[in-house]
Parts: sequence; structure tokens; C-alpha cells
Amino acid sequence: LPDYPLQEDLAVILDVVKNKHPSASHSVDPRKLEREIAQLDKLSGAALSTEARWRQLATLNPVLADGHFFIGLPGWRDATSQFLADGGKLFPFEVEFASGDRLTAISELGGGSSSYSGFEIRAINGVPTRKVVAELLKLVHGDTHVFRTALLARRWWHYYRFVYGAPKS
Repeated sequence: LPDYPLQEDLAVILDVVKNKHPSASHSVDPRKLEREIAQLDKLSGAALSTEARWRQLATLNPVLADGHFFIGLPGWRDATSQFLADGGKLFPFEVEFASGDRLTAISELGGGSSSYSGFEIRAINGVPTRKVVAELLKLVHGDTHVFRTALLARRWWHYYRFVYGAPKS
């Protein structure tokens, strides 16, 4: 996709919520959404890559508060497949949230057994996990905290890669 400023995306999102979604007010507070869009509009100006636009626009997902109506990264599955085919690496563990927002390794990525299964992950590359979790949850869609944390755990490798980058190994 070509690089372009956020304004075009913001206009489309607002149009969908106001004019096309059959009942957006079920989960979306229109005034809050308009305030958040206005904040993003102030930040935009320069052309952004698809991933950079997504990182900005996905901050609207918690405001949309819906499990099926969200801002996703176009082609993320294909982009990930190509990334792996080109030798890229992803976060190496499947994770879950235990006792609230404590991140725990449950297996190797893909489900293989790991000697780290059951261990709490307290920091990733020197960044406290609580900070990483808080940042990533700002992008995840869903109508409840429980839904968002479950989705984040299931797609941890995806959110981590597109926000913090991919590990070298």
C-alpha cells in the first residue's frame, strides 16, 4: 500500500461509524471517538507507512470497543508469512496472562514444549513487561478487558513485532 497521511483513513473511519455501521452506538461513544480522531488528526501530516498508520489508527480500537468492528493491519498474515520466509524471527513463546496482567510463557511459538513454560516474563529486551503489555493493549480491539487480553495473548507475536520490532534471533 502507498504511504499517505492519516487524514484519509480518519475520514473513512468516521464515515463508517456515522453513516454505514448499522448500530455503532451500541459500543462506540460517538463524542469520544470524535475527540480521539481529532487528537490523531493533530498528529498527522507526513505520509506514513502502512505499519506506522496502523499503529496510530489502532489506538481507536479500545474506543470502538467491539470484537468484530476494528482497525486491523491489512495483509498482516501474508506479511508475516513473507517475513518468516525471508528469515525473520518472531517473539519465541506462546503466552498467557496469569493472575491479571502477568505475562507467562506457556510454550514455544507454535506450541512446542519449552523449558520456560509456566515462567513469568518480567522484561523483554530490558523493557518491563507491564509497560509492553500496557502499550500493546492500547491497540487491541474488543469490548472488555478480558477479551482484549485474551486476544493479545493469542496474537502476542503479531502485536509485539509491529510495535517493538522483530528479534534478531
